[in-house]
Amino acid sequence: MWRALGLSVDWRLRYSTIDHHCRKTSQLSFLDLYRKGLVYRANEPVLWDTADETSLAQADLETVQSKGKLYDIAFDGEGGTRLVISSSRPELIPGCVALFHAPDDERYLALKGKKARVPFFDYEVPILESPDVDRAFGTGLMMVCTFGDGEDVKKWREHKLGIRMVITPNGRMNKLAGKYAGLQITQARSAIINDLKAAELVRGEKTADQNVSIAERSGQPVEFQMAPQWFIRLLDFKDDFLKRSAELKWRPAHMKTRLDQWIEGLRYDIRWPQSDLTLFP
Repeated sequence: MWRALGLSVDWRLRYSTIDHHCRKTSQLSFLDLYRKGLVYRANEPVLWDTADETSLAQADLETVQSKGKLYDIAFDGEGGTRLVISSSRPELIPGCVALFHAPDDERYLALKGKKARVPFFDYEVPILESPDVDRAFGTGLMMVCTFGDGEDVKKWREHKLGIRMVITPNGRMNKLAGKYAGLQITQARSAIINDLKAAELVRGEKTADQNVSIAERSGQPVEFQMAPQWFIRLLDFKDDFLKRSAELKWRPAHMKTRLDQWIEGLRYDIRWPQSDLTLFP
């Protein structure tokens, strides 16, 4: 096909991204970064495709818009009070590790230092403050689970919260989910909501627009798993990358904007491809 199109190709220069030359280059690069202290090993939440059962890089994701349900769900507070959180993922209730509200939200100032009891699963979680909480979203009281999205990961790190992983690598609920163990995620969502409604713990629901991250290859909504991984330190150098970008002469000029947006959008250190490391002698 390339010949029919008239492309002039030196076939001796063909390469594959997993051939010996590329593997060797990747391994040498890893060793260089390791000696410089720019890679680290950590048991961290990683983006996960439950269909292909593999970890994902941020670049492997696509964002799609969809319609979903936002539920107002009652938790028990201290002294018999009821605290209502808003969540689109009730199946993660058994993975709840904290509730958060904005520091200036007068509705919840009296909750400082107190705890809430998770419905159906009978354990307590702390009620904490964070300026990142949008007081206008839902009830202004945010449930943090391990892990529903990037905000959960961020607050888990910042506040050194516990871990309650309730979703297995193949997308089912585990034993921490109690009677819902073994159900697929969507099945568990439906079952838990039905039980919450029967217990009169759903105080409201509405349809909401959602931006959902999906795996580029499988199209499956992305989850998180805890796994030991090698990471390249990038977040500490975002300002340096942007400064270097400004020093370059770009042709075409609009490519600078693309790089800057990529740098500014980085939320995690880059995971090093495990497949490259398993080939060390």
